[in-house]
Amino acid sequence: MVGVQRRGQHNVNVQGTYTNPVIDSNHPGPGVLIQDGVVYAVTTSGDAPDAFPIMTSTDMVNWKLSGHVFPANAAGRPTWALCDWKREGNGAIPPVPTPIFVQRVINNGTTLAAEPHVAITNDQPWEGPLVEGPWIVKQGGMYYMFFSANGFTSPKYAIGVARSPNITGPYEKYASNPILHRDADASNPAGFTGPGHCSVVQTPHAKQWYVVYHAWHNGRIGGSNPRIMAVDELAFDQGDHWPHLTHNRTTPSFTPQPLPQM
Repeated sequence: MVGVQRRGQHNVNVQGTYTNPVIDSNHPGPGVLIQDGVVYAVTTSGDAPDAFPIMTSTDMVNWKLSGHVFPANAAGRPTWALCDWKREGNGAIPPVPTPIFVQRVINNGTTLAAEPHVAITNDQPWEGPLVEGPWIVKQGGMYYMFFSANGFTSPKYAIGVARSPNITGPYEKYASNPILHRDADASNPAGFTGPGHCSVVQTPHAKQWYVVYHAWHNGRIGGSNPRIMAVDELAFDQGDHWPHLTHNRTTPSFTPQPLPQM
């Protein structure tokens, strides 16, 4: 398997648990879906010649490289975050707001229709200069938008959530955001920093929710260091219905966790 360390295959033990990371090489911004018993994760390529590697798994822990979305050098330049786009004015100094928009498309999936709606902006102190990487799921009649805030090179990069009864909003942000942030002990070599740009999926049979995201190893941020891929179980609270990591956690797991129930 070229360019992929299959560490995830060594993270399953006889007690039926796994330990993050599930992919211990550079796979930022995973976009994940489950179809016919196969889990697909498409990740950012960066400077790699092949655009958007397609990783596949049957358990969200053991992954293999199954191809690429585009052939080598199809874009003629680095490829990044297939679900992101640039709004004119971003990157200005000083930073400007970076809204996340929702806009309807017609059935061909590419032609924009109606007007864009501002879903959320970076208006909370923890969010820093930007919000990005939206991922929407529907649960219990509500649309939940998971998003990341702060730059991905910052240890403060983290995941928040907002919700609305309408996909176009307005969205209410969770008062306890962020729901997933860096390990409190930055010196812990087993822990992770800057978790973000996630996907949230529900398994087809067990109906369990999981968040799949990238993060840095503690003490190895930026430069040529990889953004590894990690998985943690998510649950919707029976009271207020906001999502959160199981076991009252708000940081990436680095100890053995139960294998995902598919």
